[in-house]
Order: sequence, then C-alpha cells, then structure tokens
Amino acid sequence: MKIQLKSRDVSLIGTILLFTYSYCNQFLGVSLLFSGAFLISYFIVLYFVLILSTTNRLGMFRNKSIILDSYSLQLLLVFIATIVSMIRCIEKQQIAFYLILFWIPLSLDEYILENKSLVRVFVLISVILVIGSLINYWFPQIYSMYIVKGFRRGASKRLVMFLKEGIYYAGFTSQVAYTSFFLCMGMGALMCFRKVIYGSVAWVIAGFIMLGMFLTSKRGPFIFLITSLLLVYFFEGLGRHKLIRVFKIVFVFVITYFIIAFLAYTDINIPGIDRIYKAINGFITSGEIKNTGRHVLFAQALEYFLAKPLWGIGWGNYHVLFTPLKTHVHNIYLQLLCEDGIFVFAIYFVFFVTQMFIGIQAIKRYTQEDIKRAWMKYGLFIQFFFLLYGITGNPLYDLEMAIFYFFAVGIVNLSISTVNETEMV
Repeated sequence: MKIQLKSRDVSLIGTILLFTYSYCNQFLGVSLLFSGAFLISYFIVLYFVLILSTTNRLGMFRNKSIILDSYSLQLLLVFIATIVSMIRCIEKQQIAFYLILFWIPLSLDEYILENKSLVRVFVLISVILVIGSLINYWFPQIYSMYIVKGFRRGASKRLVMFLKEGIYYAGFTSQVAYTSFFLCMGMGALMCFRKVIYGSVAWVIAGFIMLGMFLTSKRGPFIFLITSLLLVYFFEGLGRHKLIRVFKIVFVFVITYFIIAFLAYTDINIPGIDRIYKAINGFITSGEIKNTGRHVLFAQALEYFLAKPLWGIGWGNYHVLFTPLKTHVHNIYLQLLCEDGIFVFAIYFVFFVTQMFIGIQAIKRYTQEDIKRAWMKYGLFIQFFFLLYGITGNPLYDLEMAIFYFFAVGIVNLSISTVNETEMV
C-alpha cells in the first residue's frame, strides 16, 4: 500500500510537531518524555520533516531554479550571523535544538492560511491551562501531593516554593512564565479569529483566560497582551476609522486601569491583581517597580558588552558565565548585545523591525475580513507580543516561545506572497 503525502501535508505535520514540542516540553507529565534519546529522536524527525517541506516549497530536486526573495535572504543572513556567534557557545549541545527555528518560516505551506483547527487548539490549550491554575489555587494540597510530581525535579521544587508563597499559580506547566505566555497566545488567537470562528462566545472565553492571567501574577505579559491586541486593532483600521480607533484604544486603557484599580482596592481576593495594578500604576506615575533583581542582570550584561562590544561573549554564554544567578538577561536586546556584539545585534534588530512592518503592511493591503486576514492579524499580534515581552523576558532564548515568533514571521510573509499573486492575476 502506497502512502502519498502532498507538500501541504508534510508542512502541516511539521507544524504539528513543532507546537507539540512547544506545549508539551513544559506540560504536566508529558514534559518528562522530552529528554534523552526520545528528545534527540524527536528533533531528528522534526528536522527531516521541516527540511523536506522547505525543499518542496523552494523547488529543490525538481529541476526548478531556486529564487530567494529579500525575505529569504534576510532570514539567511540572521541564520549565518547566529551560526558565527554560536561557534563560541560553551553549551554546544543546545545549538542543534535552537537552529530548528530558521527552518520554520520557509517550511510553511499556503494551506495553513485556511486552517482553523490549529487556532482552536491554541484556544483550547489556554482554557485547559486556566483550569490547571484554578486547581493550583483552590486545591493546593491536591496540587502539591499529585500534580507537582508530574514535572522534572527542578520544576517541582520551584512550584512547591511558589505554592508556599501563594503568589504564582502555574497550574499545568513548569513555570508561570510558560503558563502566561501560552495564555497570551491563546487570547491572541481568540481575538484575531473572533469574527471568522468564535463570534460573541469569544468574549466569554476571553474573560476566562484573563482570570488565568491574574492567577499567574505575571505583570509584564498582561500589559504586553493588552498592548499587542490594541496595536493590531489600530493598524487593521483604514482611513478615518484609525482616528476613531485611537479614541477607542484610549478608552479601553482607561477602563481597564480603573477596573483593575477597583479590584485591587476592594475585598475581592483575586490573586495577582494587586501586582498587576502596581505595575501599571508604576508606569503611569513613573514610580519604581521593584523587579526580581533584573537591574543586576542588566548591569552585568552591559559590563560584558562594554568588554567585548564587537563580537560579544558568545551565544548563550551569559547564563553560564554569570555564576551568581545562572539565568538569562531577561531582555533579549541586551542579551544579543552582550553575547553577540553590535553587528549581530544590528542584523537581528533590522530583521525584527522589517518583519513587523511587513505584518503591518499585510493587514493594510488585504482588507477582506476572512480567515486569511485573521492569520495576518495573528502573525502581527505574535510579533508585537514577542518584541514587547523581549524587554523583560527571554522569548528568543526559550525555544518553546521562539517557535511562535518564527511561525508568525512565516505566516505573515506567506500571506503577503498570496496577496501579491492575487493582485497579479
């Protein structure tokens, strides 16, 4: 019996494998599988599928000339710059895993722009994660006795510590950072595809997901989520509607602030609401928002950069060399500077900005409110969120998060290419 797979099927399999890893590597129980021989075998299969899909799309091995557009060349430049910097990487075993990212944008097929199932999965997982955070909050004894054991040892210890503090409720993932990130991705999918998939029920689901965001107590992701959604809302407007949307956006910010302030000052006990309120209030009043020692991380990153401004200390070496904390910088821009130097930083920065503007132009040019435009909006939302979250987090260095960004870059450029083909007909 012959099994024939079309190029779009290979691309879809690759996408499924990618997001399976992204979600499951930090998920309850399943995360224990992603280690050792299984993890290596998984990535070998993933590389094979993505490379096969890419060669099909570029026309390799079919006597077709390969034409790389400016987008592909820009991606290639970022890839080469990363490889050069990774030569000095101390933990070289991480290189093979990280380089999978550069195959993602080129492996996507146009068929993905018609796919609704993937969107529903993003939203469904967000709902499941909120349920996990609620169990974490309402049933701490059950959580500590049974659920915590389903994670790796280091993650289990951290979750038990958070349980004692009563501040962060990660639920079904190993860290609140992952829970909040996946909730934001689900919320973005929900709102970007609201008109073409969910309708009015989207607002009910959105309220439930926001409850999960409060339980994680992650101030930054909450602010970046709202900002990213409003930026997409603004840029998808046309003509005079943009001015109207400016007033609507200001109104939403004001109302959100007062609702959060009200909840923070009343006897309604919603975990995390007070931390989020203080963060927002700190931005507004220019007050000092005490973070978890990030100023120490930033200062050390600047010291490394000033010592080696041209080439940096090497990709991924910050958390190895800075022994007091053994962590990333929690700012991808500073980390690129200190690890890779000014030249690689410039290449990445131009790539980030260029892809963002391509996403903005995409939703401006294609005004038909259908599934394709919804994917464009979602791709732009992920880029906005990633670039904002990069100010306080590690989305470029957490593979589970970086997968979403490079997927978004591929989606936006794929959308642009289909629009160009439509206009040429």
